[in-house]
Formats: sequence, C-alpha cells, structure tokens
Amino acid sequence: MNQGEVVTEKKTISLAQQMRDRLNKNAGKDLVTADEEKVQVKDWLEMPEYFQQIVGDRGLPQGHITQFFSEGPDSGKTTALIVAMVTCQKAGGIVNMIDSEQKFPWKRFELMGGVIEDVNHIEVESLEEALAPSS
Repeated sequence: MNQGEVVTEKKTISLAQQMRDRLNKNAGKDLVTADEEKVQVKDWLEMPEYFQQIVGDRGLPQGHITQFFSEGPDSGKTTALIVAMVTCQKAGGIVNMIDSEQKFPWKRFELMGGVIEDVNHIEVESLEEALAPSS
C-alpha cells in the first residue's frame, strides 16, 4: 500500500478519492471531481458559543480538513471533535474522520447524538500518511 491510500472493501484507493466518492454518493450526483481547484471557504459550520471561544472563530470551514490537537492530554480535544461531528451531521453535512489513534469513543459520540453509520471513518498510521499524494 502506498502512502495516502487506504484499504476499503478489499481494494486500495486514495484518501482523496474515498472522500470524493462518499460525498458524491450521499449527494446522489457528482458534486466533487478530482479536477477541481483548491476549495475556498464559501460557508462555515456554525458552532456553539463555547466552541467558538475555544477555537477563536465562528465555527469550522465547510469542505476543509480540520485537525484537532493540543499541547497535552485532557484539554477537551475529543469533546470538541464530537461536538463538531454531531453539529455537522445535524446540519446535513458529511463527516470524514481521519483517525490515526484508533481509540475514538464511539459510544460517547452516539450518546451525544452522533450517527456512527454516517461517519466516513478512515484509519491511518499518521495524518501525514493520510494526506500524502498517491504514487
């Protein structure tokens, strides 16, 4: 397997292609193609006020990858991520989760209103691996 590829259903495809396929499937038509230019922020996913205070912005840019990180443990990353995922789903958006730790609390996500089956969960060893171009 090359960097930037994931194995799904016994076939290897690029992460970008997997995300495009999922978005297009859920929309019922081709919304995203491989030939599109870089996406500019056209709209924002409005987040609760406490979330806005943490990230220093009004929400999350739609159509972009957002990475949650901090200097140390117990800083609220997981809670912020779950709030963002649930908010996105409730707004009709698609959640693509690139997971390099494979220890996400799915039960907690469900208890906070998330729908597990509607998350495009992509397991990788590192974010760098996930975003590396396919060769």
